[in-house]
Amino acid sequence: MKNNIESENTEGLLQGSNKKRFWTIAVLSLCSTLVLAAIVLNYGIKRHTAGVQSSSGKLLLCSFCGMPLGQTSGCIDGDVVISGKKYPRRLNQETRLCYACGAEQGNFHHKGCKMELCPKCGGTLLTCPCNVETIAKKTKS
Repeated sequence: MKNNIESENTEGLLQGSNKKRFWTIAVLSLCSTLVLAAIVLNYGIKRHTAGVQSSSGKLLLCSFCGMPLGQTSGCIDGDVVISGKKYPRRLNQETRLCYACGAEQGNFHHKGCKMELCPKCGGTLLTCPCNVETIAKKTKS
């Protein structure tokens, strides 16, 4: 007897006005998620198109390539010097623009970007324990 009551109650949950209410809530949830995603993406695009600015309003330039942060696809190639040994820089592997320096996927982060990874240990380059000396420009050999 209990099983019949439970099955009748369960079947009745998505009938009539409950079914309509369920689909209304589902559609509204989906719409709000899409609107939020559009806002986040739009903010990211605007921020990098405008460039990264200092508190005084001036565009910040990369000390390595000299280009404005957030207005180029990425920095130039170079080697990370760790304890006198050169390691090739890692490319931005994210599937979107770097939120800190604007580097696109497959390009190098700008020097000093907090998202650049250490080529030796894989940690964040700015805070890794690898005794990073500098980033040196590639020399033609």
